[in-house]
Amino acid sequence: MTAIFSTLKTPVPDTLDHGDTWRTHAACRTEDLDLFFPLGETGLGAAQAAEAKAVCCRCPVMDTCLQWAMDQGQQDGIWGGLTARERYNLRHRKAKAARRPETASRPSAILRYATDRDAYDTHARAVGGHIEWTGPNEVRVDGVRRSPNQVAWRVTRNKAPVGQVLIDCDHDWCIAHLTDRAARDERARLNAPPADPEKCGSVAGYRLHRRRGEKACGPCREAKNGLTREQRQPVCGTRNGYRAHRSRGEEACAECRQANSAADRRLRNTGTTLQLTTERSAA
Repeated sequence: MTAIFSTLKTPVPDTLDHGDTWRTHAACRTEDLDLFFPLGETGLGAAQAAEAKAVCCRCPVMDTCLQWAMDQGQQDGIWGGLTARERYNLRHRKAKAARRPETASRPSAILRYATDRDAYDTHARAVGGHIEWTGPNEVRVDGVRRSPNQVAWRVTRNKAPVGQVLIDCDHDWCIAHLTDRAARDERARLNAPPADPEKCGSVAGYRLHRRRGEKACGPCREAKNGLTREQRQPVCGTRNGYRAHRSRGEEACAECRQANSAADRRLRNTGTTLQLTTERSAA
């Protein structure tokens, strides 16, 4: 263990008496220094780390020791009751909070307001050509949870949004430039390329209008209606063709009479015609 300890580049806590320093009051100065450098984070290493942390918990200068290790960037050992990984995570959280200091003081509890206007007036702040939200990520208005974007949309537009409300600029926490799903769909429709004049007046042109979310022009609607009429036109050689002949008061052609007779035979074979006749008689 002594050989391994001697190869460590990281200095160990100085437990010698060098005057009135924090090290002279450390609880670890009477302990085995190898205890504070466990070999691994699982198994025996985890048990050794727990024992070392127990010593740190009763140390009067634990906070000072931790701050010193953070300032020096210690990569090994247990200092101030934290392992190297725990100190790294702590340093990372502090750096992340420093990048966005305006969110560090935001309360975690959900604030309650009677109206959207109350929440907006409390947390909206004009910054240049933008309006920033200075409150939490979520508030409760009249018992309903709402995001800052939803609150701002209802106040500035005086209506409920359609779908998700998103920021429409590059300014963080801006609640002045917003879009909902309806606004984004309308923008996509307006920015769509112009209609293809070669396709207008055809079924393909009608479908192109519909994909863009716009009203089809007259020629395209007429082409679509014509196709519908053709599809609904009875075809000779079918039972519907036979009925079309009879509805027009004309004699049915041979193909239609044959198709109608075949349909009657199928109904008789399944008993459907007899059942219908019985039901009608009973009625």
